[in-house]
Amino acid sequence: MAVKYDENVILTFTGRLYRRATSMMIAYALLGALIGVAAGMGIATANRTPELIPNFAVALGVVSAVIGGMIGRDRAFALRLMAQQALCQVQIERNTRSPAPAAASATEVNSRPPPPSPANPRRAGRRVLRRVVTVKVGARWRRRFRLKGRR
Repeated sequence: MAVKYDENVILTFTGRLYRRATSMMIAYALLGALIGVAAGMGIATANRTPELIPNFAVALGVVSAVIGGMIGRDRAFALRLMAQQALCQVQIERNTRSPAPAAASATEVNSRPPPPSPANPRRAGRRVLRRVVTVKVGARWRRRFRLKGRR
């Protein structure tokens, strides 16, 4: 079976990651609250002070809910980051699959062949001599060389 690229699968996956990130924060906060309430009830019962059970339960429930929410927020951030990475990969695939129209026209305009390489590769970056010209410098005649590209 040949597997083909389908960006809708990745987009569906990213949507699910975002929904799971949102529900994860709430779930961790609720779980922390439940654990805190149970711990508060256990501490009050162990101290043999039944009148303080609601106080301990509420106090530890709130603290644990905040801690659980912070942990859930960090885990939700990791899920959102994974979703953003997947979306980035989809965008990269879109950009590389179809050539941009401006880039295609630029290659047509600049499709001149490269300049011929010189026979001697050591002189590749130097100008090539074109002709010898005799020039009067002061009272003496000197031989000067005109370089390629100069007039």
